[in-house]
Amino acid sequence: MTDKPNVTNHYGVYVAPDVPTTGVVHNNAAEWLSDEMYDGINLTYEEALAEYEADPQAWLDEYGFDETPETFRFDESWESFGNETYLLGGWTQDENGQYEPDTTSEYSAVSGETYTQVIHSQYVERCALCSPCYPGQASIGDNGDYLAYTLPLSLWGDGLEPERKAHIRLQTALYQGTRLHEVTRRFLKRQEPVRYLKSVLAQVKTTLESLSE
Repeated sequence: MTDKPNVTNHYGVYVAPDVPTTGVVHNNAAEWLSDEMYDGINLTYEEALAEYEADPQAWLDEYGFDETPETFRFDESWESFGNETYLLGGWTQDENGQYEPDTTSEYSAVSGETYTQVIHSQYVERCALCSPCYPGQASIGDNGDYLAYTLPLSLWGDGLEPERKAHIRLQTALYQGTRLHEVTRRFLKRQEPVRYLKSVLAQVKTTLESLSE
């Protein structure tokens, strides 16, 4: 149990209705989502390449390639052993090479074989919480009370119903207003530098302009 108001324990993860959580969407739900993979980061490929480069001969033996590192061409022979994982949208790498969402970008998502998890976005909508498979996350497209990160409007295409499009526009505008208010408050208390305030202002301006397109 928790004594925090309006907080739900969703299969071990606490979720508040007005704090955006990760949104989960089927890969076929948005018209242009699959196209994003062409520009995305193929995490499965990168991990396999790193494993190969660490010990080429051991990798070749493990996966049954009757070649030597001198003759083998990884890029030409690459095939995914199962489903691939892509990082979509904006990402950065830390000093250890680990990927982290770029919170200044339009959105950041992890896409698997069937579902995409939107873990950061300038856009939000209210959804129902997911099944136990995704603790603390919300099901994009299923109406509910919890604020969830969702895909940019430009990725939904013509299949997005007018009512839902209006809902995303409204919730995003409200969220961006709340976000700007909080950052301004922290700036006035000298808790945030002016460059961060300017960055958020630019993000909010760009997002709100996109809502009218």
